Amino acid sequence: MTKNIIAVIAAPLIWGLIMLPGNQVIFQFFPEALEGQLSSAYLFSALIASFFYSAIAGAGAAAIAKPEFEQIGMAAGIAVLAVGALVQWAYWDLFPQWYHMAFLFWLIPLCMVGANVVRGRRLAKMGG
Repeated sequence: MTKNIIAVIAAPLIWGLIMLPGNQVIFQFFPEALEGQLSSAYLFSALIASFFYSAIAGAGAAAIAKPEFEQIGMAAGIAVLAVGALVQWAYWDLFPQWYHMAFLFWLIPLCMVGANVVRGRRLAKMGG
């Protein structure tokens, strides 16, 4: 049970830890975004990057959780969504509505995808 709780708490931490350097790379291509000039190209790049962050967070949570915790992807996604919603709320006036909706919509499903990849590999190794 403790491993599962740690895994759920770890999901948004993993997401944030990979987002920080990931967004620094994106800023190299869109330096104007650092000054608040958010082009559609920047927003789409940040959104696509967040898809990868979410899948990696779900995979990381699944790697930490016990193999029999079947709903780790959903639980990790809910934890990432809770933190993500707070962050989006803080920037609500900065980003367009479509960005907030797309960002929040994909957090849970992509955490589930990442978790299912790890769970599938674990189950294959265990023979089941």
